Amino acid sequence: MENKIRIVLVEPRHEGNVGSVARVMKNFGQNDLALVRPCKLKDLAFAMAVHSSDVLQSAKVFESVEDAIRGSHTVVGTTAKSSGETEFVRKPAVTPGNLKKMIKGNTSILFGREDFGLSREELKRCDIVVTIPADEDYPTMNISHAVTVVLYELMDTKKVGVNQSFSMRSIEVGVDPMAAREDRERLLSHCERVLTQIQYPPHRMERTLVMLRRIFAKANLTKYEVSMLRGILRKTEWKIRAKK
Repeated sequence: MENKIRIVLVEPRHEGNVGSVARVMKNFGQNDLALVRPCKLKDLAFAMAVHSSDVLQSAKVFESVEDAIRGSHTVVGTTAKSSGETEFVRKPAVTPGNLKKMIKGNTSILFGREDFGLSREELKRCDIVVTIPADEDYPTMNISHAVTVVLYELMDTKKVGVNQSFSMRSIEVGVDPMAAREDRERLLSHCERVLTQIQYPPHRMERTLVMLRRIFAKANLTKYEVSMLRGILRKTEWKIRAKK
């Protein structure tokens, strides 16, 4: 499965940063830019984009993160150093260098707001969380610099031309296709249902579901494997009902 990258900027507030990201994307042969509720893009954005105005002009605008990542096999969130109550949703984090070994198929990489990054809820929806190692006294990077580091590390995994669109690649006949993100989300919901039935501690549910989502993503489950796991869960539910 070919790796196709979509860069998603969530609520960028400075048009110059958006233009700089477009320029970086052009440097690394990428052209799929998605913007979630962005600021107005005027002269400064195009001035910073320099010779990558085509990337900026073709950027897709969305009202929600869910709309922007639709069709993705893997969703990656980026974050600086973890802290406070959000720490568990930021871990386990990987470096950009490790990321290239983990992604398969269409991958959306989310970069957050300039002032506070991605929200807790947005990070919870991510299959993988990436942190760029930086000095602990000032770990937050400019958004275009962060995009540069990530795309540099992914450069040797990109096998598509700059004009190819964000769409699913056809799967060879006879090969068990990879499970789509939607398949994994249904599996996760099924796990939550079974955990509720066995009276899993409510205070641990959120953390457990976040960890399961990331385990499923790293496992690169196929459709058959998801179907088998859901079959086990259905059998478990049957046993629970029979016992009651």
